[in-house]
Amino acid sequence: MQANDRERFNDLIRTLCKPYRLELDATDFDIWWVVLNEFPFEAIEASVVQYLKTGKYAPKPADLYTVILDRYRSLWWSPDEAWVHALKAADEDETVVWTNEAATAFGEARIALERGDEFGARAAFIKAYQRLVEAAIEDRRVPEYTVSLGFDRQRRINAIQQAKAQGYLPADRANRLLAENSQGMKEDARAIVGLITGNVVEHPSANAKRLADLMRETLAKVDAEEKAQMAAKDALREQRRQAMQDRKRQIVTQAESLAETMGASDTQAVAAGNSE
Repeated sequence: MQANDRERFNDLIRTLCKPYRLELDATDFDIWWVVLNEFPFEAIEASVVQYLKTGKYAPKPADLYTVILDRYRSLWWSPDEAWVHALKAADEDETVVWTNEAATAFGEARIALERGDEFGARAAFIKAYQRLVEAAIEDRRVPEYTVSLGFDRQRRINAIQQAKAQGYLPADRANRLLAENSQGMKEDARAIVGLITGNVVEHPSANAKRLADLMRETLAKVDAEEKAQMAAKDALREQRRQAMQDRKRQIVTQAESLAETMGASDTQAVAAGNSE
């Protein structure tokens, strides 16, 4: 909650305590605020309504805190429910509607599942899923559902319709996904009819494949050009380095030659002095 929620929060707590004839002073309200202000006002309001319906004793801040956390937990699939949904992801034709936490946990269980150890996979999934959900609840997050599309278009439509009916997907998002996949089924049907009648209609996916191939070819050319440019730069740097080494050797040779010449001159001068 925010500081500007304080007044309506006090009114809400006063309403909660009224049936139990509890009189609260300013310090009492401060205690309730300190315990519960980490939650959104709407979550507290819903929990107050629930407690008024089910509570048997005069409420304490800890009681309402527990009710709120339980409400958060109730929004999430149980580990067994999540496993049933996640297990569909083992079939590439299936469309899976799940949470990020379920998807991540399934990733940790996939290795065991691919070995044929479904018991071990389920145990790994549940352990990971419980850890991730508890972390989400600690962060006061609610489930966010994502759609992992399988190859079978009809199964896509069935899964999306079911998720919409169960409230996992907002209607506008579900309707958009349904429209996209219904259009894809119509295109599949037109292509099949064309094959039967001899009036072959190219499936849009063929155009998409050609476009993808063209993009890959273009990227490959760009990559090759970049590598060629890098190779040319490397060759130029090597050429410059070699020229510098040659220049250094030339200077050393000249210095050695000069030293020899100067040494010979000194020797001749000494010999001339001795002869005198």
